[in-house]
Amino acid sequence: MTGSTAYDSYWDTLPPDPNTSVDYNVLFWKMDTAFNDLIYKSYGTIWQDACLRITEAYDKTLIIGGWTEGFAPANISGLDRVDWYLINIDTTGQFINEYHYGNPILEDGDGIIGMSKGSDSSYYITGLIE
Repeated sequence: MTGSTAYDSYWDTLPPDPNTSVDYNVLFWKMDTAFNDLIYKSYGTIWQDACLRITEAYDKTLIIGGWTEGFAPANISGLDRVDWYLINIDTTGQFINEYHYGNPILEDGDGIIGMSKGSDSSYYITGLIE
């Protein structure tokens, strides 16, 4: 299960910003078949981040896709901060890497909305860009 939360397990990939009033993070929540919690971790930047999709990678790790405000210059505000965002973790929730795509001074839409694996070891990623 994935989503966004104001809960912060301090797995941010950048240090917390004491001037940020709300820091939404990407939530990764793993449960067993009886819905008992196995892993409950948040990831992201010091700004707002959200997850919209998750898929298993070819190497059996997980790819979480969504959007982030975390990589825009500090003088950019509002929706202009949004970039597409990918986080790669293993099945134990261990952070591996992150990627962001977009123009740091332009609105890059609502982030990654769909992800799937291709038949040739590739990935298809879709979303909204303005």
